[in-house]
Amino acid sequence: NKPISLDEIDTICYFIYEVIILLKNWDNAIITDINIATYVAPGLGVSIHTNRKFHGFVLNDSASDKKIHFSDGTIIHTNPCDLHYLPKGSDYRVETISKGGCYAINFSILDEIDEHPFSISIKNYESILRIFKECVTLWGSKNSYTNAYVRKSVYDIIIRIKKESSGAKMSGL
Repeated sequence: NKPISLDEIDTICYFIYEVIILLKNWDNAIITDINIATYVAPGLGVSIHTNRKFHGFVLNDSASDKKIHFSDGTIIHTNPCDLHYLPKGSDYRVETISKGGCYAINFSILDEIDEHPFSISIKNYESILRIFKECVTLWGSKNSYTNAYVRKSVYDIIIRIKKESSGAKMSGL
């Protein structure tokens, strides 16, 4: 084991600060609309995004490994099975490390939040995967309750992030 550098200690302190902010930012978030719930197959996603129109939660599948380079210099390495948040208004480029797909839910919030992009390793991947798959299936069927169900699922995802962010491996914060 190598000793921890001052830069690493600084990064850890910043990470702790950002987790505290993350927990506060989402406490009063009101999800007003869902733009899409979809599965993006390997090789079909857009690699360059400018002024992202919606907030988004993305869940990598078991083969997806990417780096997301934001215009402010932030780089998030998203591993297979990671969940990540992409803020509205962000500019970024996705670099594929290993081909794999992802599930995505894009949404609007009533009062915008000041949130940074992040990636979190989910402890029980299968349970959160089930949430994303249900949303994608319902989105395709366009039932009268689809939007409400997917909004509820976004809250479920936020709760999962808040539960697992304590002591979790997160990057980009």
